[in-house]
Amino acid sequence: MNCLSKLIGAAALLFAAGTSTAATISIKGTMDLQTSGWFDLFVSYSSTTPLQQPLLFQTGDQVEFDFTFAGNKAIRFTEVEDARIFGVGVSFKKLNGDSLTPSDDGVPVVVSNRNITLTGVRKLWPGADNSGTHALGFGAPPEALQNVSIRSLDHFGLADGQSLDFTGFKGYFTIDDLGGPPSFAEVVNFDIGGPTRELKLVDAGTPGTAVPEPATMLLSGIGLIALGATLRRRRK
Repeated sequence: MNCLSKLIGAAALLFAAGTSTAATISIKGTMDLQTSGWFDLFVSYSSTTPLQQPLLFQTGDQVEFDFTFAGNKAIRFTEVEDARIFGVGVSFKKLNGDSLTPSDDGVPVVVSNRNITLTGVRKLWPGADNSGTHALGFGAPPEALQNVSIRSLDHFGLADGQSLDFTGFKGYFTIDDLGGPPSFAEVVNFDIGGPTRELKLVDAGTPGTAVPEPATMLLSGIGLIALGATLRRRRK
């Protein structure tokens, strides 16, 4: 009976794949972040999260997503070196990591109308506008890909020494061309990577630690030199 049920279920999925029309797909959930790095120079926070059920993707679909990080965690970015660019990516794949369409068919996936917005944002400097969200930039036009994915390269718009936290992300995109017939997505991947000294995983709500700007450090050094000279004169 179990085998028969599985056959009926598989037949139903195949029928749906052959008869469905483009739709809006909405996905919400939480993610457990994993940490990896390259020596002490580069760190990456990522997650491969199974969907509650396989979702049928096809050309013309509008995909919307909204995730928070599990365990009350936040990712903190601190600007240490001006104009640092970070990559933030979201992709949908098969459970085994394969793309939704065969990679050897030579037909790329094309997506447009892209958006990734950081949520639960705290800007950790005096007078900051803590609106709670920060939309990331997409410098390049939509490109042909081998996966159903979008990736932002963004500077976060911070000055040296400024920090921000975020506890999740949301966004959307349109599948202009899936590169093949309708296919079921089973997992969603998220990743962000950058220099270890600028990217940290912290508990949400952890107070920020200001990083002195070069001018501030110079003034502090001058002050310490002057103080030392004064103490020496008093001893004499």
